[in-house]
Amino acid sequence: MGFRAVFLPRGRADAPCGRFAHRVSLIAGAGAGAYRIMRRRDAMKILQIKVKPGARTEALSQLADGSWQASVKAPPVDGKANTALIALVAAHFGLRKSQVSIRSGASGRMKLVQIEE
Repeated sequence: MGFRAVFLPRGRADAPCGRFAHRVSLIAGAGAGAYRIMRRRDAMKILQIKVKPGARTEALSQLADGSWQASVKAPPVDGKANTALIALVAAHFGLRKSQVSIRSGASGRMKLVQIEE
């Protein structure tokens, strides 16, 4: 996996970097005072989840093939099931909702969900 770079001016390299593992390095030829913050992408995981909206109970379970199945109470209207799925995945893995996002499949039952640890 690669890295994504964020550039900061001089004096900001020691600023708090959030919840990710970071590394600060000088950028060759970028001028005086330029720094690069590297975020490790191996702290992210992608889950394939089949969603069943309108269920009686909310549950998240892993299937034999490695994919996941989620049952959510919310109906598939105006993104309510997607919001409920994000909350369910975050609660299951002990993460904040901001650390969970739907990468693809927002309008279908099969979704790729990205979690950042």
